[in-house]
Amino acid sequence: MNAADPPPLRMPPMWRRVALVMTLVMVVALSVAGWASVRAITAQIDRDDATQVSELAAQFVPVFRSRLHMADAWVRYLTATEPGTDEQSLRARVLATGTLAGVVLVPLDERSAGGLPSLATSDRLALTAGRSVLKIVPSAPSAPAAPAAPAVQAVPATPAVPGRAGVYLAHLVTVAGAQQIGFFQLAPVWLWRDLDQVPGRMGLAVVDAGGSVIFAGAPLASGVPHLLVRAPIDARHPARAVVQGWQQDGTAWRGAVAQLRLDDTPIAGDGVWNIAVYDKAIDAWPALFSLVPMMLVLLLLGALCVLFGTWYLSRRWQPALTRVHAALDQLRQGVFAPVEVGWAADAPRVVAQSYNLAVAELQRRFAAQGYLAEIDRLLLEAEELEQALEPILARVCDLTGAQTAAVALVDRDAAAHARSFTVSADGGACPISRVNIDEEMAQQLRESPQASTVPSHHLDRYGFLEPLRALGARSCCVWPVMVGERIAAILSVGYGEVAAPLAPQLSFGTECAARLRTALDNAERGERLYHQAHFDSLTSLPNRLLFHDRLSQELKNVADNDQRSALLYIDLDHFKKVNDSVGHVAGDQLLTIVAQRLRACVKEGDTVARLGGDEFTVILRNLPSGDVAGTIAERIIEALQRPVNIAGRDHFVRASIGITLFPDDANTIEAVMRNADLAMYHAKDGGRARALFFDSTMTRALAPVAQSGLFRALRRREFALHYQPQFDLRTGAVAAVEALLRWQSPREGVRLPHDFIPAAEESGLIVDIGTWVLESGCHQLAIWRDDGIAPVRLALNVSVQQLRLADFTNLVRRSLERASLTPGVLELEVTETVFADEAARQTLRALSELGVRLALDDFGTGYSSLNHLRQHPVDAIKIDRSLMQEVPDDPKANSLAASIIDMAHALGKQVVAEGVETLPQLDFLRERGCELAQGYVLARPLGVAEVSELLSSRQGLELLLRRAAG
Repeated sequence: MNAADPPPLRMPPMWRRVALVMTLVMVVALSVAGWASVRAITAQIDRDDATQVSELAAQFVPVFRSRLHMADAWVRYLTATEPGTDEQSLRARVLATGTLAGVVLVPLDERSAGGLPSLATSDRLALTAGRSVLKIVPSAPSAPAAPAAPAVQAVPATPAVPGRAGVYLAHLVTVAGAQQIGFFQLAPVWLWRDLDQVPGRMGLAVVDAGGSVIFAGAPLASGVPHLLVRAPIDARHPARAVVQGWQQDGTAWRGAVAQLRLDDTPIAGDGVWNIAVYDKAIDAWPALFSLVPMMLVLLLLGALCVLFGTWYLSRRWQPALTRVHAALDQLRQGVFAPVEVGWAADAPRVVAQSYNLAVAELQRRFAAQGYLAEIDRLLLEAEELEQALEPILARVCDLTGAQTAAVALVDRDAAAHARSFTVSADGGACPISRVNIDEEMAQQLRESPQASTVPSHHLDRYGFLEPLRALGARSCCVWPVMVGERIAAILSVGYGEVAAPLAPQLSFGTECAARLRTALDNAERGERLYHQAHFDSLTSLPNRLLFHDRLSQELKNVADNDQRSALLYIDLDHFKKVNDSVGHVAGDQLLTIVAQRLRACVKEGDTVARLGGDEFTVILRNLPSGDVAGTIAERIIEALQRPVNIAGRDHFVRASIGITLFPDDANTIEAVMRNADLAMYHAKDGGRARALFFDSTMTRALAPVAQSGLFRALRRREFALHYQPQFDLRTGAVAAVEALLRWQSPREGVRLPHDFIPAAEESGLIVDIGTWVLESGCHQLAIWRDDGIAPVRLALNVSVQQLRLADFTNLVRRSLERASLTPGVLELEVTETVFADEAARQTLRALSELGVRLALDDFGTGYSSLNHLRQHPVDAIKIDRSLMQEVPDDPKANSLAASIIDMAHALGKQVVAEGVETLPQLDFLRERGCELAQGYVLARPLGVAEVSELLSSRQGLELLLRRAAG
């Protein structure tokens, strides 16, 4: 065991906890069961008592009714005949009934007698009507000591009994010929007989409507009689008992109340009695306490049973659990040790069996994870996937339990074909075979990206399973390996049995397929990244990075093997016109076609690369002589000159090619590239559409041009336009602005046109520079127009080389249309040298027909021919600054300038004087009728921001002159 591992856990004995838990459960169960039983029994007794008291209360109603009716019958019988003067005989007759206890005679005119209840008027009316009147008194009176009248003598009454009131029936009696009221007392022994013997602990009470207790078997607490009177008796069924409850001396009582009503009988008076049968309510606690001794005995017996059961289970379960615990401790240390289950019983046996199954599953999963980890290692370490497929497929057989395994790598360029790598489980490798994958099969695999089981009778339908079937596979499982939307590979395993594989085996196969998918996806991603980093995205040719790498390798190769190679630097002539005329999309199509033609002109092993824009290079390897490079260059020029139809138009591509041989001319990348570049520029300067070999004299000949840095400046857009206003001398307003080119060199600062225009014309770059000036000037004029501050015209200088271009007029038209400008706002300034070139003269006529203004610049210098002004469409002439320098000091210069102005006006031309630097010059021009003037006295060439401010402020000529004079 590792010293850092925690010590193994001990298995504590289980009998103590089991005994404690079972004892607690038993105690709680017995207590709850005892309490529930007592509650159920007392509740049942309580319900039975309630039913019994209700039944008894209802039974006593007819008993008392019948007894009162019997007493009334005796009273009527005794008073039916006149007793005469012998009152003793009346008393004897009363006592002889056994129902009546005595009688008291009261004169009819007396309202009350001592101890007897008074009679109300209604009672006397009832007596007069011959009815008996029921009266209740708390206790019966004794016989009077001396009668008030000799005619009336009382019959002594029965003495009063505590808890029992005297019950009397009053009736008219004729004694000695006179009517008297006889109060007949009902015998309590007879009336209340058997009432003290109600069942059990029950008692009986009778209460009249006023709450007076007529009879009570036991003393009642104060308020209880009134509670019995207020009982909710049903008026339609007064004899139906109603259960009531109350507290008396801390004890709960329950009583059932039934009502006796005599209003429907011949008896009048106190005719409403509430008869109550009551008993104490049952309390569960005493009953429960009475069970405690028995429960203690049960608990003792239960504890003995628990101890025995715990001892038994511990003897049966503790060894099994101890061994499982020890096995778990070993598992924690990484040891998969099964537990013997033959000796275990009951639940521990099931636990041990489950543990063994879990250990077996863990062993299988750990082994599978080991195989998967080994597959990952093989995939990571392999430089090529094919090199690692054989050991990977052997691990796939181990994971899936298959007899054979195969991977079919689908050809990227031919999806119907694949290379199948097959391995058998016994370690035998099979040769790589070509298999076919039809489109229907591929569609099925795309629709079912998960594992698919192929039965034996369908194996011949899948061509890629033929290698597995040849090794004896009778059923197969297939996993398509998808990379994006494409099937990159197919993983398949074969089984010698027809039975389907288990779900875990299928899941491991899915894991292997996922790893293959990741590996193939990473490989393709790496290829894509390499292609993106080393190949041009438009033409798929090697880019500058890969070109430098291959050129470096070729330089090393020719140095080691004494061979000769060549580099061709190819630049398309006037390619920018294609973008300007038909757009950049069409230009990209043209570049793609050029790349295809270049590849077709060289042999396999040579390198065709695109450096950027319209620049291409070709590395020609193993040349027998330098003439071969020239032949291939001429072949390229001829191939590129074939028309290319784009956007419905035929385009003719021309290219200038510079050729350098290495190691003849140079042996470093920088020198080889420089030599080819110089040769290419020399070819352009010599008329374009040609190929030239590098020569050492080119370095001296092209030094001014190459060293000028114009090529770099044009590519890096180091040029900028400044604008010099032209003022109307009659109104003083800004009539036009002339765009003047400036080169913002990062080394030398701002350079003026006379410093670089000659080199640009010599190298032919003046065409490209002029095109940029035209587009930039039109774009800026459109911005001023949108801001509402645009001048009337924009003047631009063009060279004869631009005018020689057959497509220059269309270039001007497209520039104006792109900026949404009318042709009349553009004025192109030319020199007299253009009139000597027929192509330039034709372009001037086309521009004039388009509506563009033409101005003759530098008029008054050289050999100006007046015939040019008459023959060619010139709208304005510009007096050269060299002539204006002598005005107005030199009379001859004054005469010449005046003559030019008069002559131009006579021919209908506008006159613009440039180089006006003094106020006297300005006054001279005003006096001679010159329309426009520009010069430092008015405004210097300004940047875009300054010109915009001048145009927006609408500063007139007079204000500028005052500032200049100041």
